[in-house]
Amino acid sequence: MSWGRRWKKQRAAVRLLGKVPDVEVAKKTGRTYRAVQAKRKRLGIPASREWHAYTAGEDELIGSSVSPPRVAELLGLRIDQVKGRRRRLRRLRGGDG
Repeated sequence: MSWGRRWKKQRAAVRLLGKVPDVEVAKKTGRTYRAVQAKRKRLGIPASREWHAYTAGEDELIGSSVSPPRVAELLGLRIDQVKGRRRRLRRLRGGDG
């Protein structure tokens, strides 16, 4: 089955493009992040604004010695989000960032 047919069968998934993060669409549809991203771009749909309000507990875990991949898994975030937040926390705390 071609990609076009698969996407037509999942119109609901296409309606999510640009409204929720690509990574969430990928999880819901069983597609890769890259496939979802490519489809969204091909349709000319801008990416959703991914924003996460971090709690004190999340910041504590992100700032700990736990590896970024493990923190991302525990919090349901992407690794780049964890690394970015870790850098920001270091700057806010006056560390080397």
